[in-house]
Amino acid sequence: MAFQIKKQRKLIEDIELLADDDSVAMTLHVEINIDAIAREYRLTQAKLAAAQKKAAEQSTEALEEYGNAVIAMFTLILGEENTEKALEYFENKYSEMAIQLMPFVTNVVQPAIQRSVEEKRALLANNYHLSRRQKRKLGL
Repeated sequence: MAFQIKKQRKLIEDIELLADDDSVAMTLHVEINIDAIAREYRLTQAKLAAAQKKAAEQSTEALEEYGNAVIAMFTLILGEENTEKALEYFENKYSEMAIQLMPFVTNVVQPAIQRSVEEKRALLANNYHLSRRQKRKLGL
């Protein structure tokens, strides 16, 4: 039997941005290496949550921080070029962009990251021959 190695999976999706007449105005082709962004995604997600709380103050600085956090999140997920296209589509309205694109993040990207993390934990547990007690600590 041969030793088998599996490449990291990529999440490949197309996001269609619709015009007022419901025709496709723009398509964003997204290729995400889930394993590569998993750690940074969690950090960016935390920054976005903190910026959202501060944005409630309505101060210029807080709103600017929120806008930067939204851009950072979508740059990580969509890539720089697609984020610029999305900003152009949403006419630089960060809040509207976040409201419209967050379902993609929460329903597609986040579950893929969770599955990837669980698979990595199981792989590590098998590679290092962890005991049942050690596996439980990892959530396995």
